[in-house]
Amino acid sequence: MSPAATLRVLVWTADRASLGTPRGRTIRDGLHRVDADLICLTEASADLLPPGHVVTSSPFPYGPAKTAVRKVVLWSRSPWTEADDVGHPDLPPGRFVHARTQTCLGPVSIAGLCIPYSGAGMRERGRARWKEHEDYLDALGRFLPEAGGGPELLVGDFNQHLPRQTQPLRVHQKLAGLLGRGYTVATEAPLPPAPGAADDTPDRSLEHLAHGPRWRCEARATLSRKTAAGMNMSDRNGLVLTLARA
Repeated sequence: MSPAATLRVLVWTADRASLGTPRGRTIRDGLHRVDADLICLTEASADLLPPGHVVTSSPFPYGPAKTAVRKVVLWSRSPWTEADDVGHPDLPPGRFVHARTQTCLGPVSIAGLCIPYSGAGMRERGRARWKEHEDYLDALGRFLPEAGGGPELLVGDFNQHLPRQTQPLRVHQKLAGLLGRGYTVATEAPLPPAPGAADDTPDRSLEHLAHGPRWRCEARATLSRKTAAGMNMSDRNGLVLTLARA
């Protein structure tokens, strides 16, 4: 391992894109060009990813029965081991996967998350706003050790802006309490603008990467949700993080 070696991590939502559509093929081509070492996609199918090794969350129980889309897809250049799509029995199915892989900086353990958005379950299951989000955070807290020692990277769709914006204080505090167990958020706003993007491109994200104390973030870049021709690839920008050993 070179002393100057770094790890390139891409975090993005594919917004349920299918490879059989122009949007899906454009996302696939964009993922190839990024040349990442690790990728976390949410709302994605594995066929969008470059050749490599994939683990996913279990099928989402409330989605179409035959869809290939998973809430969390993790990709690595090297094989995954110890893959776990349960985490804790209280975590809702289809929104979590944890595994280990080998990288240019040695082995790393990663938890891929898709935390429910504020309105999850309101129409389908009569849940109060933020209820499923908070239940997920409570269950995630039962998975993560109190004093650190859990996954080295937490990555995916946190469905909260960091620092806090409009989400209720109690909801923000639950997430902050979990991240306070030894994690540093590399994706807090303001984020750099996407190259060539309009001035109104958001400088904040709902996708995040939080790393443990053995890591540091050396650089952050934004991947535009639009192509140069103006096609919407996703409803959110992607993020590319350059990590190094602390």
